[in-house]
This record gives sequence, C-alpha cells and structure tokens, in this order.
Amino acid sequence: MPRARDMPRTRRRRVVRGLGLVVLLVGLCWALLVLVATVDIVDDWTVGDVAGVVLVGSVGVGLAAVGSYVRKRATAGLVQAMREDLADLDLEVMTAYGVELRGGRYYLHSSQAAVARWLFAAALFAFFAVVGYLDEGMRLVYVFGPFAVVFVVMAVLVARVVYVLDGEGIEAGWLRRRRYSWSDVPVLGSVVLRWGIQQVRLTRAGGKPRVVIPISILEASAVDTVRLIRRLRGF
Repeated sequence: MPRARDMPRTRRRRVVRGLGLVVLLVGLCWALLVLVATVDIVDDWTVGDVAGVVLVGSVGVGLAAVGSYVRKRATAGLVQAMREDLADLDLEVMTAYGVELRGGRYYLHSSQAAVARWLFAAALFAFFAVVGYLDEGMRLVYVFGPFAVVFVVMAVLVARVVYVLDGEGIEAGWLRRRRYSWSDVPVLGSVVLRWGIQQVRLTRAGGKPRVVIPISILEASAVDTVRLIRRLRGF
C-alpha cells in the first residue's frame, strides 16, 4: 500500500478536507456560544443588542459555510488526485491506496485523519466546557460536555474499524465483529450519502443492509472499495 508521503496530491486534498471540517466545527461552536449567551440578555434586548447578536452570530454561520464548502470541494477532487498519484508511482505490485494485502486477505483500515478529527472536536468542545465553567458555572458544561464525551467515544470506535475481505466473504463490525460470506450479502448497492458520510452497503436480496461500510472514515476510496468487492466475490 502506498504511503501518504508517496501521494502528495492525495495528501494535500485530505489535509484541506480535514481543515475544512475544523473550520466547520469552529463555526458551529461559535454560533452555539452566541446562542447560549443571548439567553442571558433576551429580556433586556435593544436594537443594538439584536444587531450585535446577528453580526457576531453571522461570523460563526459564515465560518461553518466556508468550512463545509472547502470540505466538499476537496472531497470532490480526491479520487482524481489518487489516480494521478498512482500513475506516477513506479511499483510492480501494488494495492490501491488504503488497502493492505496481508496473508491473502485485504484489510480496509480507518483513517488516522478521521480519528484525529474526532479527537480535535472532543478537545474543542472540552475547551469550551472549561471556559464556560470558569465564566458561567456548570450551565455551559452541560451544553458542551456531552458533545466532548461523545466525540471521544467516536474516536475510539473509529480507531477500531477494520474490514477484512477475501474470496470467501467479508468480516465487519465495530464493537462485535462478524463474518459474512458473499452469498449472505449478494447485493452491492450504489455509494450513498447519509448524514454527510459516504457508505457502501451490502445486503441480502430484497433485504435490509447487513454490512454498511462508512467510506468517509476509511483510507480507501469508494471507487477502490467497490472494485475490490466486485473482484473478490466474482459477480
């Protein structure tokens, strides 16, 4: 598997996408802080207060919009960047970016960048909780603290994600791992977007998805993941 340093275009796209998410989170936190702060003055509002709240709050909304736009643009060109980087590599035997071949089995690992983003989000909300506690007491801790805890849990779960594929089937699961033969999940659906996360779904004929692969948190791209599944199962 090529390393990130061997694929500069891909690495730049991933870094920009990560920065876009950071800006998005900062904007959302900013807007949330403004919303919480306005509760204290809602009974004594003047025209100037309203204008000030709108102005300050719009900064957070603007940051969130910019972060979302940057993230989408970086993601849109990621597949092409990977193709260009792979074309420049001079390797005789090579799997796709993010796909590890070991012992005749293919491993799809979670992205370290995805784990880092969740940890950053947890640290950011924990920071706001501490600042809020020093200024407002426990009220802001109750607002930001649960988010920090949830983001830490998500970072741990994402770090544990690995999908193992071979010619017989796929092993999947976050907390409890389970193996499915390709005959158990014969239907390979199209790549879908749910809650901002790209997913590849494997289902029984006419049934609900039994394996959902969250592409957005993996190193491998959706295109390479789908190609690998089709090649291994042979239909």
